[in-house]
Parts: sequence; structure tokens; C-alpha cells
Amino acid sequence: MFQNKTCNKCKKNKSLKDFYKVGGKQAHLYRSYCKECTVKMNSTEKAKKTKHAWRMKTRYNLEIEEYNQMFVDCEDKCMICGIHNDDLKKNLCVDHNHETGEVRGLLCTPCNAVIGYAHEDIDVLYSAIKYLKKFNIKKLKLVQ
Repeated sequence: MFQNKTCNKCKKNKSLKDFYKVGGKQAHLYRSYCKECTVKMNSTEKAKKTKHAWRMKTRYNLEIEEYNQMFVDCEDKCMICGIHNDDLKKNLCVDHNHETGEVRGLLCTPCNAVIGYAHEDIDVLYSAIKYLKKFNIKKLKLVQ
């Protein structure tokens, strides 16, 4: 038995297979918008900006204006290696203290990973520097 549902966005009557399921305890229910309309809505610039602002607020307690000001303050460059945001595949990351949640600045993904993998431990980072100096390594090209 095939059932149909009308999309609340495009107002077309479509098969249930054209709708995403809600999931969880309500897995028997379907979303209000069809898959096609959902994809269109999620790909708009406004939707992207809204999602980005929500992520900044929920993850880092940053208003979007504060986040944008961070870019101005660091001149759109990683605060460690200085690579420009335009030269990256992904935008600069928000670096934060994992214990306190305090936001420190914007870093490229590799620099952010170095700090994270070192567990934000200055002694580990100094040891890494000594290790690289031992082999006379001054600079390697970062793969972004």
C-alpha cells in the first residue's frame, strides 16, 4: 500500500519515499518538507549563515559579530603559522580551551590539530620543537 503526503513547501502531493523520516521514537513519522525542498532550503546562503551563527553560539558562546571581529583582528590569518584564510580549503577554526571553554583565536586546521593532539600541553610542544631542532628541521611545507 502506497501512501502520499503533501509537501508544506512546494504543495505537491508526493510518495512517502520522497520525504525524510523524522527518526528517534517517531521513526514512523515523516518530515513536513519533501527531500527536494529540504535540499534546496539547506543549500541557500541564508540557511548556511543561520546554521553557522547557531554553531558559533552553541559551541563557543560567540555571537556571529564577535566571530567576524576575530577575523578582522587576525587579518584573516592563522594566529600561529600566518596562512591566509583564502589559501585554505576550510575556514579557520575557532581555537578554545577544552576545560574552560574560553575562546583563544582562529587557527588553520593543522595548527589547531597540533595543539589538540598535544593536549594543550606547553611542555609537549617545547619537546616537539627540541625534537625538530635535533634533526635541523626549520620548516616543512604544510599540506592544507
